[in-house]
Amino acid sequence: MNYGIESGSQKVLDDMDKGVTIAEMEQNFIDGKTVGIWAATNWIVGFPTEDCQAYADSMTLLWRMRNNNINNAGLGVGFAVGPETIVGQNPHKFNISWHKYQGHWISNDFTIGGTHVMMRVKTFHIFADMLKGCTEVPIGYPIRDNLVKEHYKIKLNDLKCIKEVEYEKFDYDIIKTNFNPFADTLVNEIWPFLRMLWKIRGGYEAEILFNPEIDLKEFGSQFGPGMLNAVYKFKITDEGIWDADFDIKFDQVDNNFDDREPAPVGRKGPFYAQDYSRLQSNTTKRARKLARPTWSVEDGRDGQDFTNLLNEEAHLNATIDFSFAIHYVASGDWSDVAKYQVKVADTTNVVIPEKEAMYAPETASISLSSIKKKPMFPV
Repeated sequence: MNYGIESGSQKVLDDMDKGVTIAEMEQNFIDGKTVGIWAATNWIVGFPTEDCQAYADSMTLLWRMRNNNINNAGLGVGFAVGPETIVGQNPHKFNISWHKYQGHWISNDFTIGGTHVMMRVKTFHIFADMLKGCTEVPIGYPIRDNLVKEHYKIKLNDLKCIKEVEYEKFDYDIIKTNFNPFADTLVNEIWPFLRMLWKIRGGYEAEILFNPEIDLKEFGSQFGPGMLNAVYKFKITDEGIWDADFDIKFDQVDNNFDDREPAPVGRKGPFYAQDYSRLQSNTTKRARKLARPTWSVEDGRDGQDFTNLLNEEAHLNATIDFSFAIHYVASGDWSDVAKYQVKVADTTNVVIPEKEAMYAPETASISLSSIKKKPMFPV
């Protein structure tokens, strides 16, 4: 059977209107194994309402169920927004801005964009690499051979260490900055993977790289023009005592993949208005109807609405630069795992109307440099 798991977070599943609980999904795998049914799984990384906690929950679910007849994991390439989707026809309902940033969607509050999603896609594939030798049967997934060659080095203290895990509620807002919403979340994107790896395999030493040369070669330009340069050096004992040395630099560069004409005649810039509301194919109209936007299902947004979007686009391009640099050196203690554990989610707040059910989809030292700030424009 092929399961559209999507996420291990109950919050994200509810935002998707999945109408299923984590407990029910886990029971499906357990029951399937009991009667000899193999399970293929599909995942969506970087849903616009997914935060670090929700991403960690997805890794937790995959690890917990790894020995319940899962023999395939479709890890995906990150959540995308298209014109024939409910999200594309009503972005704000899902916390997505009406403007793209560097060729990729960005959340309405600027806390997640293409670089965040790319980091999760990359670390999710590295996490899948860590499943090797830890499952009763091999789990097939789209192996990215270049990751282990160019992107990361991980040395486990004990290759035989394999631990079972519970879900937890953990605060991943570890590095405290006050740059801008985009940067303040981006600096903490690495933590869910680092913590999860320790929870499942014990102590280790790691170095994980991000830079345009290797990331554009591996993932293409779908997440943006390759603006992140980062080296994450991390060491943690079996007991959970860790040391971190991170160099992170994000540059809002000129997007050479943007073929628009430059201002004042054209609209070239990091932001651009994306409006799918006036497309007239049957599939886009159907998505628009299910999305329930405030504008006309038949005609989409009116001309004044789009003019407003263009004016806002120009203002964003003139006032926002998310560039920043940070050198973070810190140590900490994660030994008290039990205090963060929570029970498996077994309830959902989503009620899908019957007629539409078929369509439901510590101590630290920080040095700051090269920080560019411009006035933030509220969207």
